[in-house]
Amino acid sequence: MANKLSIFTEIFPVQLEALPDLTVYHLRVSGSISLDEIGAKLGYRFQTKFGKHWNWDREKKILITDFPQDESSINQALHEIWETSTEEDTLRSLEKIEVLPNNTVSVQGLADFTARLINDDYSQEINKALAIYRREEKTYYVDLRCNLRGWTVDNQPAISVSLSSAIKYKGDLKKYITTYGHNDLEGLHVKDKTKSRFQSSMEITGIVGTLQENNTRSRLLAFRLSPNMKRLIEQAPDDELVVRLNDKYDYIASALEIQVWSVDYARFKISEKLQIPVSERSEYITKVVSIIKNSGLIDRAYSTTTHPHLFLNKNDIGYDPKLKIGENQIVSSQSIFPSLKKFGVYKPTANKQIRIAILNTAPHTSLDQLRINLRKELGENLQYK
Repeated sequence: MANKLSIFTEIFPVQLEALPDLTVYHLRVSGSISLDEIGAKLGYRFQTKFGKHWNWDREKKILITDFPQDESSINQALHEIWETSTEEDTLRSLEKIEVLPNNTVSVQGLADFTARLINDDYSQEINKALAIYRREEKTYYVDLRCNLRGWTVDNQPAISVSLSSAIKYKGDLKKYITTYGHNDLEGLHVKDKTKSRFQSSMEITGIVGTLQENNTRSRLLAFRLSPNMKRLIEQAPDDELVVRLNDKYDYIASALEIQVWSVDYARFKISEKLQIPVSERSEYITKVVSIIKNSGLIDRAYSTTTHPHLFLNKNDIGYDPKLKIGENQIVSSQSIFPSLKKFGVYKPTANKQIRIAILNTAPHTSLDQLRINLRKELGENLQYK
């Protein structure tokens, strides 16, 4: 009897018992400011200030953390926000931050928090595992990038793990400016070198000037910065260029690495195929998943073996595979060979030649026996070539 093919995904259930104890905070704001915008900003601010993990639950509109602070520390942080935020900063709308002792996190909130935790704690190990597959060209690298995302599957939190190729320019934005000048910077996409690799690119939307102009260095140092970013700004020369990203964030050039998008290929003289070959992709993804599994945060991937009710079958979509053969007979795929022997093919060719294409969606499954059967039934029994 042939083995039944098992279909699996690259989506993994979260092991809830492996998650740390979580505390949630409710935000009270003034005006009609978007809570999602404020919550995401506050999560980043508190993670920089207090450490560990902070993430915004968009469904429950609560801030989640595994590193709760006492009331005085939270109030002090809130006062610092009021004192340092500009009029345009949405965080100025915060009025109160309070613990919700009996509030539960949404399923999607748990999934997103787990993705954040893995990104923060395991990105360095994942990057190291993928770095050995880097391809190097004259002015750029082709790197493998891991993408994690939280999902709700069967009313349970889950994490998807995917890989993509990314072209990285050799050197940072400062080196690019030294080589090509700063007249054509707008539209380039960059990332903060001091943050985790798992972050969204930002677009250069303008040039602010140099650090020595308009007291820019002091202004940037007044923000709440990571130690690495603070050191870069302090050590940068006075003539270093400062650029604006996404029309709101100001960065020094040496703090940014260039992310090459497809629209930039002509600018960088790049001709590169980025699709990861299926035969190699399995090796890459297995290494990443093994690192995450060792953390205990995820279980085995969803599959037709472990979670058959989550997968559609032919009956769910009303699909009944049938074939029309000789004498207008309609038969099932399971009886195709004896039926062909009895009724022949639907439209015989004069030269007795048949071209057959096999679409194999399970690349690790051998097709040798299928080819033998085809040659025997169509060749020996029906005299086709």
